[in-house]
Amino acid sequence: MKTFIYICLIILVSGCVIPVPSQSIQPKRLDPLAGIDVGPSPYSELTVGVIMSENTKSSTRFGQEGRRWVNFDLEKIIERFDDAFRHNFKTVVKLEKMDDANAVHVDLIAVFDRYTEVSRNIKFDASVIFFTPDRSEIDTVKVEGISHSFSGLPAKSIETAAFDTARRLEAAIRSSAKLREFAKSASPHKAAVYASKKGPVIIDIHHIPDFQSSPRPDDLAVIIGIENYKSLPMSDHSKSDAAVIKDYLKAFGFQERNIEFAVDADATKSAIEKAIEAWLPNRVKKDSKVFVYYSGHGAPEPNTSDAYIVPHDGDPNYLEVTGYPLKRLYDRLGKLQVAEVIVLLDSCFSGAGGRSVLAQGARPLVMITDIKTIPSNMAILSATQGSQISTSSPEKGHGIFTYYFLKAIKDGKKNIAEIYEYIKPLVEDEAKQINVQQSPGISPDIEKLKGRFILRK
Repeated sequence: MKTFIYICLIILVSGCVIPVPSQSIQPKRLDPLAGIDVGPSPYSELTVGVIMSENTKSSTRFGQEGRRWVNFDLEKIIERFDDAFRHNFKTVVKLEKMDDANAVHVDLIAVFDRYTEVSRNIKFDASVIFFTPDRSEIDTVKVEGISHSFSGLPAKSIETAAFDTARRLEAAIRSSAKLREFAKSASPHKAAVYASKKGPVIIDIHHIPDFQSSPRPDDLAVIIGIENYKSLPMSDHSKSDAAVIKDYLKAFGFQERNIEFAVDADATKSAIEKAIEAWLPNRVKKDSKVFVYYSGHGAPEPNTSDAYIVPHDGDPNYLEVTGYPLKRLYDRLGKLQVAEVIVLLDSCFSGAGGRSVLAQGARPLVMITDIKTIPSNMAILSATQGSQISTSSPEKGHGIFTYYFLKAIKDGKKNIAEIYEYIKPLVEDEAKQINVQQSPGISPDIEKLKGRFILRK
């Protein structure tokens, strides 16, 4: 026995032990389903109406508050939980209550419950109760999230915990035996949401169709979305608005290298000036089509009544120094020797609220754009008119104007005039539901735009 112990000590001292691979040379642990085709969902022909529980709404509000201290991507978290439904069903319709199912044709109803548990760790739990349209319960799908420590990178911990739970929920829905049986007997309906009627809206704008677009190597875009300001209130959902606009432009054929994309802290005054006044002029060609999108706060200058874009580092008390004037934007874009310029503004400039801010002591103003300064090759589509405010929807996770703009494209509208005529009543109706007046504006007159300014083929 002593001899055996002696031999072991010699081996240990001499370093003759079996080496353990270092972390740097170990293979990365992959998702168990990576590279495996799990096949289509058994419910891929069904339309589901989703109702958010009070827990889910509370969890979202809690996340909006929490972002003030931890800069995690709340929009991405919400989107990932939405994907748990979108990846399983043909169409997803958002409902407020059970009775809303009578306004559209759905094959089943899902009550979605998400609960966020926070202590020293973060954990998401999620469940879905499925009902037939006549309210007979089909099945309850429930998953418990894995607790993640806040130590290290809190934002990463939150996102990882949420994404893990959402993925587990998606898999649990797909594996429900009772839902599979229901799907076999269900007669699928196509969701019918009529634009002219008040009712729930299909939440599918993130599923971008294949537009079969040819590459557009000469077309350029500047996309700016400012949600988190340096010293101003948030402009809700402006960052996610900008991100999805970029995805659509790429689907239209815009090249990644021809898209200048700036959000939050990257969208300073100097960055906006550089994009509009240096980057664009240096890249455009005579046959280029230019698309400029802005989502964020606007503000009026009390002394001149001029409208300003408010950059990430802007201050409504010192707009002439820290803001970017709309007149300057139009002037610079008008000087570009290009085929067309389309400007999309999901903002407002009166200072009356919404996506606008106001200098201390100043009163809201009615902003009037001088259309004489707009050249014939430019079209401007804006979220509001006059003293109105631009609103956003927590349920949709987007500005109302941007949401319906993208929905118009998904529904086959191709040019600015068609899009405007489509979205105007929808935006107005949705704004009225929250006691707000909001009507999109267009310049020049729509009759001068018909058949021109085509966004996609």
